[in-house]
Amino acid sequence: MSVFGLAVGFFLAGCIINPKTEEEDNNNSSGNKTPTETDYTIGNLDQIAGKVTAVTIKSNSGKSPGAVTIYYEGKNDDTPYAKSNTPPQTSGVYSVNFNVAAAKGWNAASGLNAGDLIVNSPASQIPVSASLVYNVWADGALTSANNEQWFKFTATASTQNIHVKFGTLADLYISLYDKDANTLGNSIELYDTGYSSKTYTSLTVTSGQTYYIKVTPYGSRTGIYQIAFNTIYQAPGILEGAATLTAENWTNGVINAENNENWYKFTATAGTHYVHVKFGTLTDLYVRLYDSNGSTLGDSIELYETSYSKITYKSFMVTSGQTYYIKVTPYGSRTGTYQITLNTSTTAP
Repeated sequence: MSVFGLAVGFFLAGCIINPKTEEEDNNNSSGNKTPTETDYTIGNLDQIAGKVTAVTIKSNSGKSPGAVTIYYEGKNDDTPYAKSNTPPQTSGVYSVNFNVAAAKGWNAASGLNAGDLIVNSPASQIPVSASLVYNVWADGALTSANNEQWFKFTATASTQNIHVKFGTLADLYISLYDKDANTLGNSIELYDTGYSSKTYTSLTVTSGQTYYIKVTPYGSRTGIYQIAFNTIYQAPGILEGAATLTAENWTNGVINAENNENWYKFTATAGTHYVHVKFGTLTDLYVRLYDSNGSTLGDSIELYETSYSKITYKSFMVTSGQTYYIKVTPYGSRTGTYQITLNTSTTAP
């Protein structure tokens, strides 16, 4: 046999001894395998804006150990985000792809699809919240099955006062959150023990922004309450319900167990006004002056009448044309009737 014939024979023999399979054709000539998406377990695809961490892509057992590089890209025009290996922090939908580096027995792979990363708005994690209307009471109730409630409001000024009117629940906490569900400061306790009370708190906010308030009970207490917000220190309805005082005319007043304070308003006609009291069954009380926003102007002043002495009027420095409020409260737990008026003289009408 010629040398040419022997060479042809050996070539044909090699082809018969080492036939290639279809699987080998999918890999390179060295016999390495190529990773696919199904070789990996993918997680962390549902996250909250501002707190996004990397999507997790873990090689399944027996699959390529090659290093994984992850890329994120905005899914559509509503989510503009150029391809990057830095996780996005704003809400939207992002395509996630990854590359796998070559490893022993495995080829490199690129552009593998890991699915979509959904970045939710933080506010979507806040339970459905009742909207508060400025200076209007909203009902609330905490039970053993529902031990927190959420309310939202839009700030009307840089300082907002949150007021609580207690029903069967008389001790609770409020916590403030911004529109991205970030806590703003510590929880604040509001309460009414019968001996002392704290029924409002002031919060520093940004006018026009939306905020959330979470209400939780003290311990395991349950019951009903009301909540509201405004920009003054007085709760809704207090100033609006004040009786009008007319100079030189007596107005009847009564303090009892159900109503332990009375509010009055007047418009100043001079720089000094005198508030006079005529005692009935109540002979010891306090008067306190407030401006048109409900802010206190000085301390409470005691007016009284005993068999030994009496003080039945008090002068106040005011601005003519401005509106003022007077709050009347009893000395201790006393109750009874009285009359009140004002003028510009130390002599009562």
